[in-house]
Amino acid sequence: MMKITRRCKYGWGLAVVLAIAVLGQVPVLADEILNDTEDGPHPVLNFPPVLEIAGAQLYRDASHDSEGRPAEGLTVRRGQHVLLRLRAYRFELNYRAKVSGAGPDAIVTAWTGGAHCCFTIHALWLAHDFRQQVIPVLDNDEAGFLPDERRPDAPPKLRFGDFTFAYWRASFADSPAPTVIFRLNPPTGRYAPDIEAMRKPVPDDAALSTMARDIRDAEQNLQKGDTPPAPLLWKDMLDLIYSGNAPAARRLFDLAWPESRKGKDEFLACFTEKLSKGIWWRSEKLGRLLDAESVFRVSATMPKDCVSEE
Repeated sequence: MMKITRRCKYGWGLAVVLAIAVLGQVPVLADEILNDTEDGPHPVLNFPPVLEIAGAQLYRDASHDSEGRPAEGLTVRRGQHVLLRLRAYRFELNYRAKVSGAGPDAIVTAWTGGAHCCFTIHALWLAHDFRQQVIPVLDNDEAGFLPDERRPDAPPKLRFGDFTFAYWRASFADSPAPTVIFRLNPPTGRYAPDIEAMRKPVPDDAALSTMARDIRDAEQNLQKGDTPPAPLLWKDMLDLIYSGNAPAARRLFDLAWPESRKGKDEFLACFTEKLSKGIWWRSEKLGRLLDAESVFRVSATMPKDCVSEE
């Protein structure tokens, strides 16, 4: 059975929660923690209750939410002026600029709490005019922070999974999350998809045939009660699409779907509909950037079965 490893790993975070609950105050991490994840390094920096960055002050306080659970507040001020107020189950400081002006002065991740949701990255410009970019990475508990090879002095690139297809025709453990990479775009001054970094070489016919065979083999190992196709089909299709190879993904679909099986057109219509509703597909026009919209066109008449798959 296919497994996805982008899942919550509590680690030091559990100790943080216990410290808040027992001591009633925000804990201070003594040293930087660098987690190696499948998305790359995930730094966790020292984040004391009061931290000054680029002339602004970040205040963390421990409290409780409306249901009495431990929570944290984050307030950003410049002097007496409040720039931002946030509340979450936990906050991490993942990046702090050495010199102000090349991008955000700080990057903070907020976690709402829960089994596997939700994480939000907050890129904060603190010097001069305050600005914030909110990047909802949802189930990615440890997004990767990668060096920008094109601009060594630039803030890190962000690498994480797109969980649009979470629970779609499969359990969460079997749900694919294709990789997305964001980098700071200097002209716009905001993070956006780095399509060049996401692209991979076009697979040849032999590679696609092998993938199709593996997908059909996976169907033989489906658990009792599960119906084909296997989640490996749309996992591989999504990996191809998100690496700039939408035509190859469409070709793989044709190769992997048995001629005798009904429902091919309906499945493809539902898959395309789900794809088009992804957060980055809509907000960042990812389908257009990946040259995928012309290959996977949303059907004018959506099958009724698609409605129950939301």
